[in-house]
Amino acid sequence: MNMDDSVFNHLPDDILLRIILYLPQRWWYNLRQVNKRLNTICMDKSIFRYSNFCCAFGLSETMLAEYTRCGGHYVETLNLNHCYWLTSTALSTCVSRCRNLHHLFLLNTKITVKGLCKIISTIPGIQSLAVSVNDILEFTREIKSIEAVQTGLRNLEHFWIHFIEDPPHNVPTYLSFHVSQQTTLFEYCPSLQSFHVLGQPGSSYLISKQLIQPLIIKKEHLKNLKVMSINSTNDATARMFFFGILMVALEKGVQLQLLRVPGLSLNTFTRKKEFLQTLQTSMANIEELDFSKVHWDGLDNGLSFECASRLRSLNLSEMREEKLDLSRFIACSSLKSLNLRGKIQPLGYRIWTQEVLESLRSLVTSCRHLQHLNLSGVHDHSPYGQQNITSVICAGNLRLKSLSLVTCGLATDQSKQTKEQDAKLAIQIGNKRLRVGVPTLSSAAVPSTSSATSSEVLEFVSTDKETVAEGDLGRLVTGCPDLTHLEIINVGFTNSVLHMYQNPKKSIYEPCKESYDLNDLQIVLLSRWKNLQYLQLTGLPGVRSSHSLMVIGEACQQLQKLSLAYLGLAGVSNITSSLWKALPCFKNSLKDLRIEQPNLKLDECFFESCQKLQCLERLCVISKNTTIKQDPIEKFVVEVPFLHMLHLFTDSPYNLCDKIQSSLMKRYVTVRPGFTAVIFPLQHDRLPQVLVDIQLNHLQEMTLLNSLVCSEKV
Repeated sequence: MNMDDSVFNHLPDDILLRIILYLPQRWWYNLRQVNKRLNTICMDKSIFRYSNFCCAFGLSETMLAEYTRCGGHYVETLNLNHCYWLTSTALSTCVSRCRNLHHLFLLNTKITVKGLCKIISTIPGIQSLAVSVNDILEFTREIKSIEAVQTGLRNLEHFWIHFIEDPPHNVPTYLSFHVSQQTTLFEYCPSLQSFHVLGQPGSSYLISKQLIQPLIIKKEHLKNLKVMSINSTNDATARMFFFGILMVALEKGVQLQLLRVPGLSLNTFTRKKEFLQTLQTSMANIEELDFSKVHWDGLDNGLSFECASRLRSLNLSEMREEKLDLSRFIACSSLKSLNLRGKIQPLGYRIWTQEVLESLRSLVTSCRHLQHLNLSGVHDHSPYGQQNITSVICAGNLRLKSLSLVTCGLATDQSKQTKEQDAKLAIQIGNKRLRVGVPTLSSAAVPSTSSATSSEVLEFVSTDKETVAEGDLGRLVTGCPDLTHLEIINVGFTNSVLHMYQNPKKSIYEPCKESYDLNDLQIVLLSRWKNLQYLQLTGLPGVRSSHSLMVIGEACQQLQKLSLAYLGLAGVSNITSSLWKALPCFKNSLKDLRIEQPNLKLDECFFESCQKLQCLERLCVISKNTTIKQDPIEKFVVEVPFLHMLHLFTDSPYNLCDKIQSSLMKRYVTVRPGFTAVIFPLQHDRLPQVLVDIQLNHLQEMTLLNSLVCSEKV
């Protein structure tokens, strides 16, 4: 074979087609340009049948138009969620070409109400529809006035609606709002099976000027509902709309398979009796329940989970309940996802007791299919020799894929050992002695970059494996070898700098003394999870240098998302000045990087290190007491070709931030479709409105600091 002869020329067409089906569909346009053979293969109808352009950054209107022109008649499913840069005209024109379309997803797009109605009236066979609506009243009026739209909704089975109506700027909307009772699209959807509502995430003290109390005339249209969900939001418009529909559905005695009602105060819920009856009669078929932040007294008396054998996902995070008894869920043997974040007691100090740990042990032992587990938000100060969170997880012999834990629960063994045992753990690196598990470890005891390299630390871990693995984290690595998503979050960290709808406040960070035990050498053990794809480290006061991050970056070659926040202690740790040294170690696959660290040096060295992350798509940096310069930022964006989201929140002056942001947007908004830059001072009065205007997927996944394990993705 000649060197110029491509190996692809020797593959049959069906093999090439299979390869293309695994590639992102936004590449379709460029693949056609390679040669005539690929152009022919790219016209196969199997490529078009399921068209997924969700978050397809780089997809231009020209590319989408060409795609639908060539294969629109083959498209049955079209996902354009979060393609917020495409105009409404382009969307309505391209989608209308797909006459055989059954499933259409347009969340977080610019589609207007009129454009949406044009699509629905043109394609009468739509069974699934997801839309974002600026004005629910206008949407309702258009449906009522156009008969073709009403006809197009007859086959609708699954419906998502995202409320994006923003309250007016600088207007005290809580003083003036209007509540109206309106008919909805449910009057024209006799076959609806699932109903989902999305509101602005986070907390809000604002009330929209338009509140809709849904009026359901044809209540029999709700009898087939099996799925009802709303995301975690205090958006008054979204919540009133959703719970208005829910109350009517409860009257019809629906049989639910999925229910998400985060934030529901059941004690004051008007239809509490019907709600409990519906849940109990649906328990044999229920597959997913989300009771996060629900205020519910007397759960034991109102609901039994004895027959919930099909339940696969249960979210009880931050649920306020007087008594915690996890043994009630033992019958849920099919559980795959369990979120107990912050769920212990409504008030007081949140800590795992031996009694609760025993009930948790019984639960995880009975749930052999459990793959996703969130146990963050609760202290674990179990005495040495007694069971703790780690021993409970390992006792279940679980094949976990994602896990969220607390900092203080991962180093308890070392902190309780005797001095003689501690002496055996002392090691020599670069002529400096380190002692594993000593909470008062000073920054001077950590090897500097001149005396030790990350390869030396990695060599220590591999050669002295048994010594270091004696701790909880070491046993966890051995007990959960298939882990791909991991979060370690300090319970003492309760508030980020950024708050939705509020001016920035001081972050609340009060780490317990036990959390200091998790230090650099133990964090290095994370590098043994070779298949890690997502890692969040929030509030680790025992970390003193970037060495552990360097080892993780070199070992975890599949890591795609990294979130770092409040590593070390202010004024003690040198992590803020050396963090940039670790970033190049993640160059192979890192796509999302979020850093929230005070006093971070965002200088030329930092952005030059970021330039080496050639796969990077999204970068969010939040740092108090920090300023930025324009030239390093602009050079960084030029050198990272796939970057489409840049968020920088610092203490730089507003004029400088606005200048940099305007320059970047003007330069890249056309050449990089989907590019967005938000560069804004942390202490500015307009910051709450800036956060509201950030696109939904970026806001929830990157900008706001959240626990993502066992959480629904938008």
